[in-house]
Amino acid sequence: MPAYAVIKASHVMFARGDEPLDNLSARNQLVGTVTTVRPGKTDGRVSLTLADGNIITGSVFNDMIGELGLEVGNKAVAIVKSTDLMIGVD
Repeated sequence: MPAYAVIKASHVMFARGDEPLDNLSARNQLVGTVTTVRPGKTDGRVSLTLADGNIITGSVFNDMIGELGLEVGNKAVAIVKSTDLMIGVD
């Protein structure tokens, strides 16, 4: 049956690059292309489009958006700890 991953935006972490990171305990690492960057007052929203067309959006401090190179068109990795992930079904 179809299932959905539910993740609070503030629980999504990001890293630059196009490969999952080996030195993290978080195993839920999704590689994608940055498709949206929306800075806010202190933090912004960044969206990655994954190879399968799904989109994951997270909340990132504005200064980290630039530091991580999270610009539209760049590759990045969304990282989610298993304890921050909920699975839902219809």
